[in-house]
This record gives sequence, C-alpha cells and structure tokens, in this order.
Amino acid sequence: MKVLVVLTLSLHGTPDAARLNRRAVSQQQRQQQQQQQQQLLQQSPGLIDGGGVGQVLPADPLEDCFEVPQSLCLQGDAGRSFVLSPKRVLPDLALWYQFDKSLPVDESGHWRHLTDPTFALSPLAVGPGILGHGSSAAFDGQAYRVVRSNEALETQSFTVALWLYLLQDSVGSWRTIFSKGADAEQLLPALLLWPDERRLHVRAAPRADISAGTLDAVGLMPLRRWTHIAVSCTGSVLRLYINGVKDGETILQEPPAGGGGDLYLGRDPWRAGTKAYLDDFRWYSRELSSSEIRALIFPSLTGMGADFVQLGCSSCAYSVAATGCESRRAHLCSLQELFAGGFHTARAMGWLAASPEVWYHGEVGLGAETSGQQKLGLCCTD
Repeated sequence: MKVLVVLTLSLHGTPDAARLNRRAVSQQQRQQQQQQQQQLLQQSPGLIDGGGVGQVLPADPLEDCFEVPQSLCLQGDAGRSFVLSPKRVLPDLALWYQFDKSLPVDESGHWRHLTDPTFALSPLAVGPGILGHGSSAAFDGQAYRVVRSNEALETQSFTVALWLYLLQDSVGSWRTIFSKGADAEQLLPALLLWPDERRLHVRAAPRADISAGTLDAVGLMPLRRWTHIAVSCTGSVLRLYINGVKDGETILQEPPAGGGGDLYLGRDPWRAGTKAYLDDFRWYSRELSSSEIRALIFPSLTGMGADFVQLGCSSCAYSVAATGCESRRAHLCSLQELFAGGFHTARAMGWLAASPEVWYHGEVGLGAETSGQQKLGLCCTD
C-alpha cells in the first residue's frame, strides 16, 4: 500500500520564532554537553563503563529526530487518513518521566530529559511498573541520574510527585531519593531517608545545618510495596503527602530561594543512594491542591477514599486526640470505622509501625480519659 506523507505547514503555518529559537538553543546545549563530557572523561576516565580517555562518547540519540512544528497528515490508498499533532504542553508541568520508553525522555514536552552523570541521554536500568503496567527506573543505590538546572525548577512554589518501591532497609547513613542543589549543603528541595529507619525526611533549605524548612514523616516507609509520595510548597508552607493523604506540614521562615543547582534522582554526589524502583516522576512549578494530588494516585488505597481517614496525633492522650479531630471538622474514628478501612489506611501510611495501639470513639467508658495512656489518634470524616 502506498502511503502519502503530506506536511501541512502551508495550511497550519510555518515554525514560529520561539520554535526556531529553541532549536538554536538546543544545538548550543548539545555542543556544551559534548565539551563537558570530554572534560569529565579526562578528569575521571573510569566514570563510563569500559571507558578510557580515548573512548568515543555516544551522540545525542535525539539529535536527528524529525520535528513536526504543527501537524503531519498520513493518507493511504483505501481513503483512510490520519493526522498526527504534538501533545498538549502544560505550562506548569516542568518534568514528567514515565520510564516506559527505551530512553528516559521528558514526557512534559519541554525536552528536559533525564541524563546520566556525563549529561548524556542514555538507557537506564528498568524494573516493573505500577500494577505491571510499563516499566520503572531501577536504582541500585550507586547509580543516579541528573536534570540540568533551569528556570522552571527555581520557583518558590512547586510540587514533586512520584511512586516509590523501596527494596532495601536502613543502611546507617542518609539516603537520597531526589535532591536539588549545587553542593552538599543545598537541599532545595530534597527527599531523603533517615539513616537508622525508613522514615522520610523532606527539606527545603539553603543549608543543611539549619532546622527550619524540614519535615519528617510520621510513619515508616513499607518495604517492597508501591507508595505514592508528593512534596508540595506554597513558598511559605511545606507539605508531605503519602498515598494522597497529608502526612504533615511545616511553616517556612523564608521562601526557598533558587540555588541554581542540578536535580539528582536515585542518589547525589554527596550522600548514599536509595535501592528502589521509581516511577511516574513529576515536577510542577506550582503547588497542587490535595484533590489534584489525589487525582494522580491510580490505583489509590483500596476500599476507601483517600480523604476518609486523617492523622489526629501519632501518640497522645484520648482527650487530645478527640479535640484534634474536632478542629479538623472530623471525629475520632469508631471501632466500626477502624475495621471498615481505618486500620488499613494507618498500616499503608506506616502510622501503625510507630504506634500500634489506636484510640477509638466510645473508649471513654473504659476510663480512657484518666488512664494516662498514649495511643495513635485517627480522625474520620464527618
């Protein structure tokens, strides 16, 4: 069958100045990357597997790609025709890595691809995707990937969302899931794991030695189970969401100023890496609302809505738990609500690992107010 390929540039217009400018900038960036690759090879000959000073680096695999400015029409002998057009580019979606293709390309449409430490776009190790769909990026705790610094990652408000399948328990040192900064002190932002436990640590501060701009998860990360993590910032408030449920928040003393550093995934040059599968990594240049974050979770927690159960307190007295739930326009979960999904949410969130005993509504008749016990408080939506 003959296939007629027609470029509809005359009907839909020629490439605009912005696209031509982007193409020129892209060529300049490729030349800079090639120079930087050669410098890195001369400084560290063993950085690339099997490499020596005389090894030839692979060219950019996307350099000769056919670029369609507007649309492409395909028409066959049977009278069938197809129109191919570029995907819609969301202006606030700065990065999107699905890891379902042979190369870790940026699916956001902004061409900010995930490169290796030499800034070359190359294949990475893959693992199973969420629910067996597609694939994920497999990090072994040693390898890492880099996104070059750009203006889209320097906003005061942002949201970073990802799926994580943790493969290894604590190793005795801080482990990086992702971090952005020019040196070890800059964490703008960063998602780490504590040295001696599987507790998430979020930081959005220009220096690692200050306590402001830090947030720790209440529960512990489960091993060998997919968990959705989202970090959002308004510029003044930093929030952590796990499986679509807000785990905690903190007020920032000052907005996180852009440091101009690169973004590292899986590990960074200054800390240990995380042995895990990572999938559907997204970076938004604005804060996503709680409902927007819940929309990213598919599949979500089974059997209930993501906002059915909230954390009242990690360890507190009965009266404190009941009062805290009332301030959230909720109530202390009853025993029936706990068995209907409250315990499942607390287990998936890691809250039960920190405090296995849970308060429930109606326990006051058993002397809970005067017992002095400290238990986990869960709030159910009214």
